[in-house]
Amino acid sequence: MPYFDAEDNEHLKLLPSELRAADELANVPAEAEADVLAKYTVRGDEGLVDDGFGYLTTRTRTQLKDASGNGIGVYIYLDGYDETPAQAEPNFAAALRREIASVIRWRFKQRQRDPLISSASSGEFMSKTFRGDSENAFPPGFGRWLRPYDTRRPLEVL
Repeated sequence: MPYFDAEDNEHLKLLPSELRAADELANVPAEAEADVLAKYTVRGDEGLVDDGFGYLTTRTRTQLKDASGNGIGVYIYLDGYDETPAQAEPNFAAALRREIASVIRWRFKQRQRDPLISSASSGEFMSKTFRGDSENAFPPGFGRWLRPYDTRRPLEVL
């Protein structure tokens, strides 16, 4: 079961009403969820961090498993994450759904525009302004909902 289920009315409430009935909505949430989680996924063991006082501490992470339950050496650095959404920390699950919803809104908005042109003028002198975010897969402000759960950040020492 995904964190953002396009069949769940509670999840759909996070989207504008015009997107809730979109034909493409069946596929976009799964893709957006995979992309959001990929931003917090690291291959290899990077769990130990120097805390600044000469001690090594472990960052919170979840190792992904194969079908037989063996770890595959890929870690998600999100505190509260669980491969089974029902077992994840509830506030984290809600924050992840909000983040996925923001990516879904962004991707639908991107599809409605020319991917490169911000503005164009006509007349004697023709000009076009190209968008700086035309290549971005994520909206401006991406990560704000998951920032409290992100354990990739280095430890801050006062």
